Amino acid sequence: MDSENQKISQHEINQSDIYKDLSVPKRFESPYFFKGYGSQRDNNYPVYRTSNSDYGFYPPCPHTVPHK
Repeated sequence: MDSENQKISQHEINQSDIYKDLSVPKRFESPYFFKGYGSQRDNNYPVYRTSNSDYGFYPPCPHTVPHK
């Protein structure tokens, strides 16, 4: 279990390592490469939050990406 925590902290784990049965596109394999989402930035202007900010706050994951 300790080696799994180390992989997660080093961002070496892929979606296919966790979700064996899902067929997500290759561009979603490593979610740590996605930059610019709200959960990864400091929120400098909390007053100006919009519904689009709510939609794009989190990077794509198998729960939000359409799959077969």
